Amino acid sequence: MSLEDLKIYHWNLTLEYLEMYPVWGAFDDDDSEIIRPVTAADPFTMDCDPLTIKSDFKTPDGLVMLGCILCDCEDAEVNMVEIFFAGNRFPFSTSVADLQKQTLQRLQNSICHSEDPIFPLYYQTHTLSPDGKKIEGYFSPF
Repeated sequence: MSLEDLKIYHWNLTLEYLEMYPVWGAFDDDDSEIIRPVTAADPFTMDCDPLTIKSDFKTPDGLVMLGCILCDCEDAEVNMVEIFFAGNRFPFSTSVADLQKQTLQRLQNSICHSEDPIFPLYYQTHTLSPDGKKIEGYFSPF
């Protein structure tokens, strides 16, 4: 399979895919739910939005987890994080407030530390933003 043919639905993205290609994009010529690898040196110049970028996460208590962020190409603003933990996905978004508490409870139950805080969640990617800096910051859906 060539790189041009590697297209997946966002919900099928795995850590293995993120290890192979740390940046994925939704291109206008594809179905809106399909993403594919972005291999350009500067993914923010590509005609795709949003970008899904492999990230490292750290909770306030120091627990390290892996996953990805979703951000706008224009300003690298993070709109969503997705944590991959214990074979499950835990998406957190700033725009879907109703589901956040349920997802948070599922994650806390998975890590067997239901009282430990998850947010604000520190994220850091190995991809550079349009201004040449690491993409890092804190995310909280609440």
